[in-house]
Amino acid sequence: ASSDVDDDVFSQIQQQHDIDRFISDHTEKLRLEVEERRKRQSRMLITAIQERVMKKLKEKDEEIHRIGKLNWVLQERVKSLYVENQLWRDLAQTNEATANSLRNNLEQVLAHAGDSGGGGAALADDAESSCGSSDQGWREVVTPQAQGSCGAQDNNKAVVVGNNNRKCRKCGEKESSVLLLPCRHLCLCTMCGSTMVGTCPVCLSLTNASVHVNML
Repeated sequence: ASSDVDDDVFSQIQQQHDIDRFISDHTEKLRLEVEERRKRQSRMLITAIQERVMKKLKEKDEEIHRIGKLNWVLQERVKSLYVENQLWRDLAQTNEATANSLRNNLEQVLAHAGDSGGGGAALADDAESSCGSSDQGWREVVTPQAQGSCGAQDNNKAVVVGNNNRKCRKCGEKESSVLLLPCRHLCLCTMCGSTMVGTCPVCLSLTNASVHVNML
């Protein structure tokens, strides 16, 4: 009887040991599966984060490229505006110098016109230079001839007479109101003189500026 009891106890102990080992193996298996699942989820999460980060970086690179292109366009525009500003400044200086030259010439002509001794010659030179050839100018200067002793006191005076031939040398229809520089020929109308003229139609000299003259 004692031997049978011992066998039963040993058998129960052996069964308990097998159960404990089975539970331990199953627990270890579950732990490994959980750990593997956690690692897989971690890898998926890291991959998703990396994809989002790469997408953001690509968008930022495209934005940087677009901003760089826009910056280049703006720089080129600034350079163009600087060159254009310089050209306008040079043109303004040229026009100012031309205006000063015209003012000085006008003052000299007025001064010469006020001189009784050389007024006629100065007016004749100015008329020949400013108005073109003698046959198509807008005015001519005629020096009266001596007519005896009674007209001796008027021999040195010049008389400015007008002719009606102040038509534009380009269209031949409208009245001339544009003075070309530096030759100072008044030979174009407002419409024909509104564009840059390369050469003067009277003397064929090169022109660099023009002035609109108000004849009223």
